Amino acid sequence: MESTILFLPAIPAAQAAIIACQIRERQCWIVAEKSLSLSDADAHAIVAGAAAAGAGWPASAEMQLCAPTTLQALVIRRVRLDTVLGPLLAAWPQVLALPPGPASHAVLQRLFPETTRCVGDAPPPIQAFLDNEVYPVLTQGLAELCHEKPQNPTSWLGRWLLENNPRKPNINLAV
Repeated sequence: MESTILFLPAIPAAQAAIIACQIRERQCWIVAEKSLSLSDADAHAIVAGAAAAGAGWPASAEMQLCAPTTLQALVIRRVRLDTVLGPLLAAWPQVLALPPGPASHAVLQRLFPETTRCVGDAPPPIQAFLDNEVYPVLTQGLAELCHEKPQNPTSWLGRWLLENNPRKPNINLAV
């Protein structure tokens, strides 16, 4: 199986972690490997599987025109996947453990223009909704769960959330 290797030394490793999640969803591989010639925050190599390495990937010159300061595509070449996958996969857990960077959405839009969802980067309205509406109720429910210690905690929490849903309409059927 062949794969495309893109050397993108100017992409921070945090952004590479976001791209890793996206490519994994597309049944491909991405790996960041640290190099002595680069800082620890830079991604050294990205390995994308053959499924994403087709005509949808821009040429090296095209990538450099998109954002010359962030996507310096130095090499795009074909290699056999089994010759590079083993050593590069050693860095996979480190890449996935990194926090997402704020510019990762722009990087993803350049690499995957058809993608609308950015893994790890929740848009501000969604994050605000989670912070204001979901987390307080869920935290209160989990605290009650710890206090009650029921036999079946999953069903107990489900019932509690249904009963204490702040968005539950107050319908009075008595006329």
